[in-house]
Amino acid sequence: MKSRLKTRIIRNISFSLAGSVVERGLNFLAFVFAARFMGTIGFGELGIIYSTMAMISVFAGFGIVVTGTKYVAQFKIVNPEKTGRIIGLIGIVSISFSTIYCCVIINTAGTIATDYLHAFHLKDALLVSGILLAFNIINEAQKGILTGLEEFKKIIILNFISGISTLVLMTTGVYYGNLIGALYGASFASFITLVFSLYFLTKACNKYLIPVSVMNSFKELKIISNYSFPAFISGVSVAMGLWLMRTLILGNPNGYYEIGLFTAASRFQVIVNLLGISAGNALLPILSTQELKKNKALIDFNIIVSWGIGIFLTIPIICFPEIAVVIFGENFDNSQFYKIVALLMVTAVIMLYKQGLGRIIAANGLMWWSALSNILWVIILLMCTQLFIEQGAFGLSKALFCSYLVNVFFVIPFLIKKKLVQKKLLFSINIVKILGTVYGSWLLGSLNIPVSYRIIIFPLIFIILIYQFKIIVNESKAKNLFIL
Repeated sequence: MKSRLKTRIIRNISFSLAGSVVERGLNFLAFVFAARFMGTIGFGELGIIYSTMAMISVFAGFGIVVTGTKYVAQFKIVNPEKTGRIIGLIGIVSISFSTIYCCVIINTAGTIATDYLHAFHLKDALLVSGILLAFNIINEAQKGILTGLEEFKKIIILNFISGISTLVLMTTGVYYGNLIGALYGASFASFITLVFSLYFLTKACNKYLIPVSVMNSFKELKIISNYSFPAFISGVSVAMGLWLMRTLILGNPNGYYEIGLFTAASRFQVIVNLLGISAGNALLPILSTQELKKNKALIDFNIIVSWGIGIFLTIPIICFPEIAVVIFGENFDNSQFYKIVALLMVTAVIMLYKQGLGRIIAANGLMWWSALSNILWVIILLMCTQLFIEQGAFGLSKALFCSYLVNVFFVIPFLIKKKLVQKKLLFSINIVKILGTVYGSWLLGSLNIPVSYRIIIFPLIFIILIYQFKIIVNESKAKNLFIL
């Protein structure tokens, strides 16, 4: 049993991470080109358009991605007919809501641009983003279903198609049409991905002998009220919070310049966060199966692997934030940008730790608790944003850090009370040592300590982290699932 579980975990995570690295790496290159070509203010405009689109997409997505992953994984073998109805329902919801919200954007673009973004000239960009939004929502829904089916090889191919299309078409669009061109290019890339994702989903359903049914899909509406709706509330809370945080700073004299700095710095955080999500997507189908939902080794592994990804990917950038300037160019070369990058990377460590806790909540169907947790997070985020708003992009970074830190301390007692996580995996001297090492790394990167000194100290930091993680793994029930 342990051998089969270990093989399944390694396979799922390897394929999921490989696909995510390919897609996010190519997307990152597209955004780097955009930042270099458009400059800080232009890149800030692109960032606020994407943030607006992300906020609206959560409304339109209605929590169906995580629903597709969980319930398709749970029933694909034991009840193919039910799985087919769930897939049909997800298709109806994704197409209907994406169309509705695309129309909403088209009809309200002028108002959003003027009243919220304080830039009427962004109206046309918002109109184009409505098309991109519609394609992205359907793509994500279909990818959620493929994840539930554990078709990670197909997802790798799909991610490569998406990434290379975005890199080529968005880069071409930026070169010839600046902001509008970038959005047209991204929209066309999303459409190409949509065609291929539909093809792969059809093949996967045939493989599992799943009869996709649209006519009978409404029999599964209970899933919407019990799981999708609270997932929707949870997602909307996060997206609205992030969007409002950004729009609040637009009232500053150099609002779009500050958003440009924050958007560039946050691209690193986005990549690390999405790699964590990819590992989580590989684990959620396994955690959702009835026989493994209470598997203590798997639960421990789920938390440790997310945190490990977060720490070992962010430490180099935390210690050497100058890496970001080398990539994004001299327009972003200032000490303030270094501090933003370093603090956002520390925040990413907390975010990925919370991801592991969030998957336990999702796998156990406690989505209303997740919604409550995220609403609290938004309240703290906006309060901190108001507190630090005069500090510009660095103030936004502080607000994110504080809100995630408080939220984690809110979630932990609930998980312990429900006996969903071992207490020693959340509180131990080794965890304190790891957090102390991360904090020390942040001090190195943000206090203008000479690079030569940091190069000497960096290997020692890595050795300490590896040693402490090895102790945590050996003390957990997940040690047989790791290769150390």
